[in-house]
Amino acid sequence: MHRFTGFWARAVADETPLISVVVPAHDAGKTLDFCIDSLMASDLPRDQWELIVVDDASADETTDIARRADRFIRIPDFAHGPAYARNRGAEAARAPIIAFIDSDVRVHPDTLRRLLYHLAEPGLSAVFGSYDENPTAPAAHSQYRNMLHHYVH
Repeated sequence: MHRFTGFWARAVADETPLISVVVPAHDAGKTLDFCIDSLMASDLPRDQWELIVVDDASADETTDIARRADRFIRIPDFAHGPAYARNRGAEAARAPIIAFIDSDVRVHPDTLRRLLYHLAEPGLSAVFGSYDENPTAPAAHSQYRNMLHHYVH
């Protein structure tokens, strides 16, 4: 890995990707691997998207897991919050389209492809994803929150 100002990066394709996926993470050691695994299972060809994980001053194993990303940004000292982390990731993004995926979310394999499909519609400049109706989290409160989010949006 090479050290750049403010972030670590692995070699990625020289061509600009279609979409940059930014994952803000704070003490996300229990969920980040699952999030990254689901993104890596995307049916959008890997050379068409980049993954940027922003570690917002985590005190657990988030930093080690985040290094799986194409670009890893570490915010030191204290947590600044998810909006701040998303903005740091957006600043490092190379693609003209940015998707923000939370570190505790598992996306479906067609998520990135479908996002790009909808953004190709004339006049559309943003899309919002919602949870599906089949949550995998086993705890009752997780099931409730997931279903509430799904049906509200």
